[in-house]
Amino acid sequence: MSSLINPLSSSSPSLYVITMVHLAILQILIAYIPFSRITHFIGKYFTYHKVLWDDEPNIGQLDRRIQELLKLTLSWSDPHIKSGDTWVNNVLGVTAHG
Repeated sequence: MSSLINPLSSSSPSLYVITMVHLAILQILIAYIPFSRITHFIGKYFTYHKVLWDDEPNIGQLDRRIQELLKLTLSWSDPHIKSGDTWVNNVLGVTAHG
């Protein structure tokens, strides 16, 4: 069975020397990255730039479900909640009957 993980094995296909050197350097780089500071910059990019500055609205299946749930009537009451009205009407202070 041929393998690019170990290009020096006896059953591997014949590769050019430059290809084997390239694969060896690539394997060393992949093994080195977790122990280097480059992972800090990769993490910083995704946690700072993408999370903080990527302000695209997330409109999807969850938003449709939330809109459905906001239309449900409340079966419980509290001094600040009107029973029998929807969540939206309670937040806006609108009564459903008038």
